[in-house]
Amino acid sequence: MYYNVEIEFIPGKKATLTIFDDNKMTEKIILSDIETELEMHTLMKEKGFQKKSKEAIYKLTEQREAADIEAENIRIRKQNEADVKKKARRNELHSRGHREKEL
Repeated sequence: MYYNVEIEFIPGKKATLTIFDDNKMTEKIILSDIETELEMHTLMKEKGFQKKSKEAIYKLTEQREAADIEAENIRIRKQNEADVKKKARRNELHSRGHREKEL
């Protein structure tokens, strides 16, 4: 929602805003103490962060959704390929079993 802000989710850690200036950490703020969205936006504005336009947020959301869809399609393709290989292997083993019985 803001320019020059990166989010990294770390399970088990409190949400913290770490502010850097020229690659040097200048401040850390515990975000879990903030109770409302308005307080969060006020903090970001006070710290000098510029909110993205609705158009920029919409475009970013579209890009993320497209990336999520592509990742899901890749996962499905890989799963389908694995399923085809398993089925072929089962058929091969089944065919071998019948050939061995014929001998």
